[in-house]
Amino acid sequence: WVTTSIARFDPDVDWPEDLEFYVTPEVTTFQGAKIISSPVKFLTPSSSFSIVQIKSEQAYNKTGGTWWFNSSHTSLNLPECPPDGKIYLYFSSDISPELQSTLKIVQKDSDKQIPFKTEPCKISWGNEQQCIILVPIGALEVDTTYDIIVPINTVVSKYGGTTKNEIIQSFSGLHSFRFYFNEIHERKLGAPNFWLNLIHGLARHEDVLLIKDAISFSPPIPFTLTMKDYHLVLSAEFSPGAQYTLDVKANPDILDGFGLPLQESSFSFTMKEKASYTLQATFEEGYVIQLEKDLDWTVFSSHASQDMCKESYKVVATPVTLHNIKEAIIRAGNTDDDTFMEGGVTVETPDETALQVDVTTVPHDVTNATGLWINEAFTNCFLRQRQKSAFFVSSGDVSVTTIKASSEIFVWTTLISDSTPCEGCQVTLFSTPESKSRSTVTKIGSKTSDGNGLSSFAIPPGFAIFYVVVEHAGRLQLAPPSYHFDDSQTSDSYIIADIILDRGFYVPGDSIHLKGYLRHLKGQFFSTNDLVGDGNFLELQWRGYEFPACIHPVQVSDSGTFNTTIQVPGDVRYGDVSVSLTRHSNPVWASSIFVADPRIATTFMNINSTHSVYKIGSDLTADIYLGTYTGSVISDAPIGITWFVVRNSREKSSAEHSEFGEFSVTSDNYGIARVSVPTITSRLLSPIKVGDQIFIKSRFLSPTKELLEREISFLVVKSDVTLQLWRTVDENTPPHIPWNVYVTPGLVESNPSLEGHILDIEISLFELARDHEILVDESTGKINTRGHPVKSCKISTTVSSFNSVEQFCSGFTFPNMGKYVLVASAQDLSGYTITDFLVIGKSESEWNSDPLKNWDHVTLEFDKEIYSVGDSVKMSFHNPFPKAQVLFFWGNKGQLKTLVTSVTKAGQTDVSFVLGKECMGGCLSRFHLFSGAGNSTDLKVPISRLFDPSGPATIMLSKQIYVTLPVKNVLVQIELASAVVTPGEASEFSVMLSNDRGRPVSGEVAIFIVDKAVLDLKPVPMTSYNESLSQALSFSQEYFSSSSTSVVSFRTYQQLGDLLHKRLSLSPYISESHWSLFDSDTVDLNDSEYFQSFFEAITDFPIKHDDPIDEGRIEALQLSEPAKNALFTSSLTSPSNRSPLFIGTLDVDISGKVVVPWVLPDNIGTFEIRAYAITKDSSFGYAKAEQITRRQLSLQQAIPRVVRVGDSFLAGVTLTSDLPEESLVTVSVYHVCELLTLVGTSNITQTVSRGTPMKIDFRFEAHGTGTADMIFKAEADGIVHDVLVVSQHVAGIQEPVYIATSMAVSASTPSMEGFRLQDSEAFSGILDIYAGVGRLPAITSTGRKIIANMKESWQKKRLFTVVFFGSSHCVFFLFRKSRKSHRV
Repeated sequence: WVTTSIARFDPDVDWPEDLEFYVTPEVTTFQGAKIISSPVKFLTPSSSFSIVQIKSEQAYNKTGGTWWFNSSHTSLNLPECPPDGKIYLYFSSDISPELQSTLKIVQKDSDKQIPFKTEPCKISWGNEQQCIILVPIGALEVDTTYDIIVPINTVVSKYGGTTKNEIIQSFSGLHSFRFYFNEIHERKLGAPNFWLNLIHGLARHEDVLLIKDAISFSPPIPFTLTMKDYHLVLSAEFSPGAQYTLDVKANPDILDGFGLPLQESSFSFTMKEKASYTLQATFEEGYVIQLEKDLDWTVFSSHASQDMCKESYKVVATPVTLHNIKEAIIRAGNTDDDTFMEGGVTVETPDETALQVDVTTVPHDVTNATGLWINEAFTNCFLRQRQKSAFFVSSGDVSVTTIKASSEIFVWTTLISDSTPCEGCQVTLFSTPESKSRSTVTKIGSKTSDGNGLSSFAIPPGFAIFYVVVEHAGRLQLAPPSYHFDDSQTSDSYIIADIILDRGFYVPGDSIHLKGYLRHLKGQFFSTNDLVGDGNFLELQWRGYEFPACIHPVQVSDSGTFNTTIQVPGDVRYGDVSVSLTRHSNPVWASSIFVADPRIATTFMNINSTHSVYKIGSDLTADIYLGTYTGSVISDAPIGITWFVVRNSREKSSAEHSEFGEFSVTSDNYGIARVSVPTITSRLLSPIKVGDQIFIKSRFLSPTKELLEREISFLVVKSDVTLQLWRTVDENTPPHIPWNVYVTPGLVESNPSLEGHILDIEISLFELARDHEILVDESTGKINTRGHPVKSCKISTTVSSFNSVEQFCSGFTFPNMGKYVLVASAQDLSGYTITDFLVIGKSESEWNSDPLKNWDHVTLEFDKEIYSVGDSVKMSFHNPFPKAQVLFFWGNKGQLKTLVTSVTKAGQTDVSFVLGKECMGGCLSRFHLFSGAGNSTDLKVPISRLFDPSGPATIMLSKQIYVTLPVKNVLVQIELASAVVTPGEASEFSVMLSNDRGRPVSGEVAIFIVDKAVLDLKPVPMTSYNESLSQALSFSQEYFSSSSTSVVSFRTYQQLGDLLHKRLSLSPYISESHWSLFDSDTVDLNDSEYFQSFFEAITDFPIKHDDPIDEGRIEALQLSEPAKNALFTSSLTSPSNRSPLFIGTLDVDISGKVVVPWVLPDNIGTFEIRAYAITKDSSFGYAKAEQITRRQLSLQQAIPRVVRVGDSFLAGVTLTSDLPEESLVTVSVYHVCELLTLVGTSNITQTVSRGTPMKIDFRFEAHGTGTADMIFKAEADGIVHDVLVVSQHVAGIQEPVYIATSMAVSASTPSMEGFRLQDSEAFSGILDIYAGVGRLPAITSTGRKIIANMKESWQKKRLFTVVFFGSSHCVFFLFRKSRKSHRV
């Protein structure tokens, strides 16, 4: 740490490779004592390396991404290199260029050398200078060992010594095809299902049957073998405690993905003995809450208090006898080692090794009562990160539904006995305050429900959770809580605001330019009344600053706009900063800005194509363009291409895995590189099909590590016309329930010759045979459906590139349980059949394993997609009940409308209502369908144990109602005086406004001019304020709950406990994590299916790995000299010119035109001019234009990012010529600060052509810290065209600094400690902080140093232990060299 007992020696020359060091007797301590020491020898360690990764596209694609080069199996202790493998070597120090010529790959035990090529690495987990890629050329033999050799006396790095011995790392060719079983030693297996990994996949999936024939058990036992993804699952009923041997016979006819035959293997194992469990089926006591009619009770909410979690209602009242009233019963409990508070009584849960099934003991007459249901009240209380559940049991005759809407709470009460509204129910509302402590409960009030069963309460401010208690006929009903989200604005006076920023990020010290727009919505009209003047504030909470936020008042003009500029603090932290606009303390707009200091790119890359789809057999290409922001192209530059194909997954139950690949292309003299899509499809393992998607990603890396990435995708089609099919039915819809089918025709891309073409569409539903695979005939487009459709309909419509009309057919149903295929088909002009299809429904076996659990298949449909105010809306739904009540809400804040109606028969039901201004701009509708107990609905499918269709039910749905508002636009045009101007020149541009008829209009314009390189780095799309106005009212947050959703009978609850007991008695293979009483995913499985969820991986577990795309290929693309000259290597602009012009308010008169003069900044590049316009009638529009600035000869700085004292470095400029002819140009350095020394010539003369950027470098040496100025000039024919001042920051040498401190820590008072960091260069160092109690930080720091010095031990695969002892800590580190990765 910090000490004076350390002597430091700095030699005047480089240290020798090996050194003997000793202290002479003349050296003494501070007190004068002589230092006696023995000579110490320092030997430079020899370099070492390891194989850290092998990548293979072939192996990845053949195994669905589960192949891995290293295995934990002892017989596979060598990394595997497939035929296309790339071997990543990582050395202990930086690699010298000479190393590549000395490396060898030799077949072990022979002199046969394997040719290979090398590539540089691009890795994210280490130093790229220590990594190199070897790519063997030619086939490697199976199960053959190869050595990678670094010979003796090789200089691996200038920082290390020569190798004293040969350094060898070994790998293997392909491993033979066999099952490499894990070594289990004394461990016993505890699952009836085994997973077997296929290390190379299978050549034919049907070979699974042959593999089953090759497997046998001793003693014999029946088993099944199935293929799951890219591995096998073996299942058998193994006897607990029994010993078995699994033998696999060799079979030359069974081939893996690389064509290798199956070899023999064997595996012996012992199963676990049957375990015993302590089962506790019930609570020791049941808690019955006894209630009286008096409603002045205290209701406790759910909240956490230290280690106790109250999850119950506690009603304080005088107890009454059971025969006077049927009680509401609270049940709660979990397997946990913590105490649990229930009904005001603390209950100790069982020992954590026991199983608590939690069946409540209740009085006999209550458990036998009819109409007793269990409902989950809420599960929002967490105790030590584990969630607890609470349920209440109620025998009341009232169903209570609460709807929190804006500033009101609605309570809907219906009778369970006859499904009618409860008129005259006494409804009492309680609430807890909006604070962390919710022990205080307030009674809001009591009301009597009306003839529709409705009562409403205004929400007082400051309350968060609401509880409802209902009394009817001497019985009480408790309802789940409702949660309140504050809505500050009301719809009768609603403010719509939008703020535009000049760019996407800001550097500390920058100015933020903002333009704001505000409108009042009153009824159906927008205005600026009451907005003008004060009362508006922008609030920003800067990162790194304590509250309160920085507040900036803004003045709103008569046109309802404002503009302002805000300075970013110089010491603000990087990251998102929240910014909001408030009016009279009410928030009306919120967003965030981003503070960062990224490196601004000097080049850009675009990728586009003439088509957005790929027609099979066409010659489609994607064009990549490389250029600079001064309008020059980048030619002869290599571009890395990564492609992958995502298969259409609708034909099968699971998606096929993607296929990947990569190659490179080079830009031509126009800066364009072309990628052929057929070149990609020719590399696929299986043919491309309609519905597949092709993704192409281009990557270009400049010498200064500016990585540009762009992506384009193509949908594979066969026709110009497309159909998109969807339906309202889900897989859990029972038979005979009607549903709609929707189809949208369209053009795959714009094609004027096909616009308005009439398309005859047929939609058909076919029953799908059990073994039938859906295939599309690529030549005709037809689908191979079998038999006749069970339902069809026909539609005639027109096709369009834009605004295609959605069509639908109604009345579709499933005749029976089963799988079906829904097909939409039509013929295009060429006679090709275009289709879209969906596989829907569930087979009988799927229904049995996943039965119906709820009423979620009930859907709500509207007759139109978009409405206008005043339209009549018809909503349709299928009512599954013989008798029911409907409650429907719609509208926005403060303007809710309600509709209550009775439904007297099951089947398709239509209800209509008229939209008023309550739904201006769109609103959310809420649908509630209630039916009481005693329903006799026959759903004709298996029913979940947790679902009783005869019980009371409330189906709650919500659906958006879209209402159009008239959008008014103004056309904005920008006209430049000149497309290309000189930096610093005075220029101008014009802005013109016109209406939809082309006539000039007056208005207000805001102008932003921003460096396009900055906008490309973090784009800020231009958006219309009309988008905010068209959705004028945000849909308010709502909450609804009901006491009759997801209910089960009390007897069912008891039966579930019995089921869990039975399963525990049947199988030893159930772990504690599977003990769940209300687990709907397991309670409906039969015992066989349930036990299949427990498995053992007796080979390597098949894990999906990242794709094998080689990031290093980008680095491997070597730039030619012309390409190097075409690249800029530093920022185009200075920080002060990112946004050179902002005009917040510019008035345009009735002529519709205004001229804007401006002086361009001194730097060159492309600037984007953005103009936003708004008129008095709230018409809005925007436009943009690009202004290029450059000189005849332009210089730009090209300097390193980090320079330190003692460095020798290259720095200079980039030279761009706009002279009409090829010229001889001299670039000179004629001033250098004394911190630097120019090494070599001070001027360089080059022949420069127009539009070809060229990099000019000079060598410098740094001697001191600070900022050094250099002045460069460019001249041709005796004329100086440009002079550039460049500032180079020189930092000091940063030695490691250690600081230790300590402090007293109090449980009640936070302790603060800190230290100031010295000025340092960004991204040039690392700060590690170790904090803890006692000596743990020092131990941790020391441990990390030990780990860092153990590289040689890693290579020897040692197992070793390091133990540190502190005063109150024992820190134990166990290290083992993993065969998959070198990590601790």
